Amino acid sequence: MTHSFIARSFAAVALICAFAAPASASTISFTAPNGFSGGTLNGFTFGGIWGQYGYDQRQAPFMNYYGTVHTITFDAGSFDFASMSLNGRPWDNYGSSGTADVSLTFKDINGATISSDVFKLVADNNYYDYTKAIKIVHQIDMITTGYWPRLNSITMASSDVPEPASLALLGLGLSGLLLARKKARK
Repeated sequence: MTHSFIARSFAAVALICAFAAPASASTISFTAPNGFSGGTLNGFTFGGIWGQYGYDQRQAPFMNYYGTVHTITFDAGSFDFASMSLNGRPWDNYGSSGTADVSLTFKDINGATISSDVFKLVADNNYYDYTKAIKIVHQIDMITTGYWPRLNSITMASSDVPEPASLALLGLGLSGLLLARKKARK
């Protein structure tokens, strides 16, 4: 086995690893302390009138008052939105039934609307996912027509920007191929 063959094999493996490194989504769960009424929680700032009274083990913050704009702002700038998990809790703690609309407006860092939609929540004790790929989101405005929707989590999509380790493997693989080619010519 020649040195050139080993160098080429190593370079090929490094290139494969660089392109095979999976990008993963991250989910931020919101567990609010009792008495939460807004402020910073897990890297997001909650604006509007929020509440948390410990209805269940999840302690997800809920939007208090119908027709009021509730905002969630990402403190670190912008992110790629993938989904959010919401629950519709009626005012009488599931004594009533039906649905409530949650109007969602996604904004960029300059306050311009990127996307808007209406998500229908069922009055039960289940969490439902609103899923839509939306790039460069900085703030989400939410208005509900009824109930007290609770926000359990937000999932951020993986970034298209390569990770430093992937770039290092790519550089190592290319260097190995160039070195093997140079030695083969001698």
